[in-house]
Amino acid sequence: MTETTINDLKNRGLHLLQKRAFQDAESLYLKLTRIAPDDAEAWFMLGAINGQLGNFETAIDCGKNATRINPDYADAWYNLGQAYLKKNQQSNAKDCLQRVITLQPENANAHIALGTIHLNKGETELAIIRINTALSIQPENSQARMLLGGVYSRLNQNNEALEQFRKAASISPDSPEINYNLGLVYSKLGNPNEAEKHLGKAVRLNPNEPDYLNHYGLALKQLDRTDAAIQAFRRVLALKPDHEGVRFMLAALGEEPTPEHAPEKYVRALFNSFASYFDHHLTAELEYRTPHLLNDAIRSLTGGNSRKLDILDLGCGTGLCGPLVRDIAERLVGIDLSEKMLEKAREKNVYDQLHADDITRYLQQSDDHFDLIVAADVFPYTGNLKQIFELCTAR
Repeated sequence: MTETTINDLKNRGLHLLQKRAFQDAESLYLKLTRIAPDDAEAWFMLGAINGQLGNFETAIDCGKNATRINPDYADAWYNLGQAYLKKNQQSNAKDCLQRVITLQPENANAHIALGTIHLNKGETELAIIRINTALSIQPENSQARMLLGGVYSRLNQNNEALEQFRKAASISPDSPEINYNLGLVYSKLGNPNEAEKHLGKAVRLNPNEPDYLNHYGLALKQLDRTDAAIQAFRRVLALKPDHEGVRFMLAALGEEPTPEHAPEKYVRALFNSFASYFDHHLTAELEYRTPHLLNDAIRSLTGGNSRKLDILDLGCGTGLCGPLVRDIAERLVGIDLSEKMLEKAREKNVYDQLHADDITRYLQQSDDHFDLIVAADVFPYTGNLKQIFELCTAR
């Protein structure tokens, strides 16, 4: 087949892609790769189309062919890296994206993608370096601004996060994802009016995203706009009927049957999301005193008793009680549903054991016995206390 015919097919393929006729374009480019198996561009386009269609294994195979034929094909290396990311093959993705940067040091999108890989691996400082490199190349890249805002939000540097999300929104004001993240950080900063404004905009731009609707409902509830909040929560359930957290919230508003206890999945997700800023928010902003009041009560009961105690901290969270009772503990055990909260508790280095579990289940299954059981603000999530008190008595 002549080069002219191949170019004609490529032009037809591009026309189909402009019409978003991906299936027809895939058939055409598949035909092209059979006619011209050494045409790197044909393999690249076929891989890109399969990426759009969610066929990431095929996209990877096509990308390998394109880069084998033309090892200097930066766009093909980039798309191959993205396909590997979709398959959660982080190491392969990293190799491809580093190849892109070798070929195109000013490729901002490759730096952003590498920043995402560093984030996934918990390498926050390296992620920030990569994202800032992308921004030095493209200061108006809203994706990079949003990603950097997300990093700062994870670090509980909410004012810095707000600055980046606001810059991202000024660049891409109609991005639902940016408005959603902007609303979340305003909520963290205690500004429910701005939170509702941006979460509402995210919902209007993408009305079928359950997370947007859920957090919009929470913002409305915080503003005492209960009827509107209920409507938002109902829309979540229409899209995601098994959303336990929303059913629990509707029950709290008297719109659903009251459950026996808060759903485990809801409680775990809720406190996992709080973990990074929980201590600061409670102690510095809310002047939270419950652990200290409990400690005072314990000291008044134990008096001058020098015997060390085996202590169980129910719903220990980030371990705010642990340091206060460590000096009277022979053994200190903490239990909590949230793995992220337990990570913070572990950093305090005061617990002998930490368990990620439901407290009722732990008490039912454990053979351990304790002299003292501490519970600070966990019982609102456990429902009927009769069973828990019986289990504690048996310990």
